[in-house]
Amino acid sequence: MKAFHFNLDRVRDWRARQLELEESALRRMLAERAALEARAEGLERERGEARQAVAGSGPATGQDLAALDAFLRHAALEKRRLAEARAACLQRIAVQQGQVLAARRRVEVIERLRERRRAEWQAASDREQENLAADLFLAKWKGGASAAARGFRANAESKPGD
Repeated sequence: MKAFHFNLDRVRDWRARQLELEESALRRMLAERAALEARAEGLERERGEARQAVAGSGPATGQDLAALDAFLRHAALEKRRLAEARAACLQRIAVQQGQVLAARRRVEVIERLRERRRAEWQAASDREQENLAADLFLAKWKGGASAAARGFRANAESKPGD
């Protein structure tokens, strides 16, 4: 019997490649979210450090307080911008996770079909092997039975003449 061949192997490979691309896009989005979160944490750390620097430097001048106030307003705006960017990123991640799931399902459907076809091919191959073994056994048995019958007839013919 010829080797197993699945007609949809190229489709399966293409679907697997699509899954890899979708997973790669998801990884990029997750990295983007991590970068936004790291930036927000860094901004919070900078705000705390700026407050400590002004409070720990002794008496603060009006100029120091004005600079701190400007920085804190800028940091608040940046924090809001980062929160909006993170929310948008989370939405894109949710959509992308759906796309990854759909791509994974498409691959799994083809994989299950491939396994089913392989099982069918294996069953047919096993039946073919069993039939061949049975045919060989019968041919050998018939050949052995004929030789035994010829030998019996030859022995029977030679004995009465003794």
